[in-house]
Amino acid sequence: MAICLPKKYTERFIKTLKAGGINPEKMAGMTSAERRSFLSKIVGEENAKFVNAEFESKLLLKNQQRGMVTWAKRVAGLKPEIRRDLISRIQRMDKALDTASEKTFVADLVEKRLGLKVSRQEAQQITNYTNKMSELYENARAKLEENALPEEVFDRLTKDPKKTYFHIQADLQEYLLDLTPSKVPTTKLQAVGKYVTESTMIGRTIKTAFDLSFPLRQGRAYMGTTEWNRAFKNMFSYAKSKSAIHDLRVRMLSDPYSKYALKNKRILGLTLIGEKATQREEQFMSKWVEKIPFLRGSERAFVGFANDLRFTRFTNILKALDKAGRGITDNPEAMQELAKTIAAGSGRGQLGCLEMASGPLATAMFSPRWFVSRFQVIFNPLLKIRQGPARKEAIKQVASLAGTSAAILGMAKMAGADVETDMRSANFGKIKVGNTRFDITGGMAPYITLMIRQATSSTKSSTTGKITKLGAPEWGARTRWDVATDFITNKASPVGRAIIDVMKGKTFEGKPLKWDMKSMGYMVDQLITPLIGKEAFDTFNQSSGGSQYWMTGAVIATEMFGISANTYLYKPTTKAWKTLEKQQGEAVYNEAVKKFNTSFHGRLKQLQSKKSYKSVDQEGKNDMIDDLKNQLTSKILKEYGIKVSPESGRIIKEKTIKKKKKKKSIFKFKKPKLKGL
Repeated sequence: MAICLPKKYTERFIKTLKAGGINPEKMAGMTSAERRSFLSKIVGEENAKFVNAEFESKLLLKNQQRGMVTWAKRVAGLKPEIRRDLISRIQRMDKALDTASEKTFVADLVEKRLGLKVSRQEAQQITNYTNKMSELYENARAKLEENALPEEVFDRLTKDPKKTYFHIQADLQEYLLDLTPSKVPTTKLQAVGKYVTESTMIGRTIKTAFDLSFPLRQGRAYMGTTEWNRAFKNMFSYAKSKSAIHDLRVRMLSDPYSKYALKNKRILGLTLIGEKATQREEQFMSKWVEKIPFLRGSERAFVGFANDLRFTRFTNILKALDKAGRGITDNPEAMQELAKTIAAGSGRGQLGCLEMASGPLATAMFSPRWFVSRFQVIFNPLLKIRQGPARKEAIKQVASLAGTSAAILGMAKMAGADVETDMRSANFGKIKVGNTRFDITGGMAPYITLMIRQATSSTKSSTTGKITKLGAPEWGARTRWDVATDFITNKASPVGRAIIDVMKGKTFEGKPLKWDMKSMGYMVDQLITPLIGKEAFDTFNQSSGGSQYWMTGAVIATEMFGISANTYLYKPTTKAWKTLEKQQGEAVYNEAVKKFNTSFHGRLKQLQSKKSYKSVDQEGKNDMIDDLKNQLTSKILKEYGIKVSPESGRIIKEKTIKKKKKKKSIFKFKKPKLKGL
């Protein structure tokens, strides 16, 4: 397959080749950097590294002459007659490759293969690890028959009580991950782009860190399984110690079924033994995270739980199938489908044709793989490509999520909590206590709600209970498009969310966004405030009385292990309420809103239980809810000196009575005084 170069560079390469400007023997004697600099003058700076890496790959071949010809063909697509002079020069090469020499160190090839830039000294350290592994491998093979298969050698290595071979292999993996897993920018523009990307990643990392959320969020579909229980038990060790992660690597690498997992490691998301050092979990793609003490523990807990759960689940299923005589280890496609299903069930979806753009997508969206995985969990049982063990696994995931969620919601309802069963409401699948909602579906509820809203073309308010038709023929009515775009924009990354707010000119809550200290504080909050801290702060501020403290504690505890909590009030936006905020300030407005919500939710329950409410159509129910809101608005705002009509909810304007002035006569006339009467 030819290398795709722009036409002008291809023509320049051929022209230089014909003129004798490209001398393979001379190029082989250059350092990698010198070779790249030389090629950049011919194929451009951006293409030089890739072309050089291809050249270096041919230096490692036993038949270097043939490799050089292949390289030239791939770069320029040469015809036979154009290659004759080149072949003669290549055939005169007799210098062997000395990998220990700085002149022949193939840096670009190493970067291409490993996905990172390394120095010759770092490459030597990598070689030391591989040499030790080769020595142990050969020693194990020497103890077997002469024609022993690789599988037999591997079995011999796993029987070593100390697992020395696998400890060295794990050390090598850790060494590669400790190197900077990113391409070194060659231009100022690339340097700026790299800095912006890293800044975006660190913001998202800080927002999602400071917790141990994987078990009940990404791992929710496997809650209660043997694999989940084991990973949960080990998670605290992963967070506490780096050596626990090392032991996990050794266990994964030395497992008898590890070769099958390693073949599907990229699909499974086994980032601890990833295909390249650049492969990391979306939440922790920034290398800066390792420089922040507490974030290191949070990352180890997240990555350790994810790898432990995915690897163990995959290998356990393969072992069970082999034991039952229905093994699929000889069917690569079946194993791939199983790996995709397990990855989706644990929050790592497959991006398909967008896989190569996963980095930019992760910059724009909060977590694209997580976003896609929720839809894949829902639809995997229905796809024809999910056959056999993969489909069975997909059905188990859905059954587990639905069954455990229904059981928990049922118990919560019996305990007196509010539980919404209408799938059009944002409260669906959540336990509502006061103004706080706890999502126990592992993040599945919002996706179900989105699809139901699209299917029914209607939505139910999570604060007032009103049901409205989408696309109604009235001014300001929301449409299906509005619902879909709002859902997607709410999944934006912190930087993406900030850009959206700036473009709209208002905050997420709809308040004007100005370039003052208050707005700047809002932007900082959106960019770097950890979610767990933000939710705790919102809960404390929007709760009242003694519930402030225990509800805030409950939110911190549930968010810590992955149960999403959201606290928000119904905030009236009528002219009467805006007048209150304008005249008496935001603090007084928030106080009045708390009073309104406390009274409204209790009165709404009473209203919804009445026969008169149940007997009318949806429009009549909405009118009754509006009447209740108007009555409460009138009652509460009266306390703040604002008179509001309980029927219309509008401010009552006081009528001023003007006294009529007597008209003065234009004629001056004095009444005569009568005397003597």
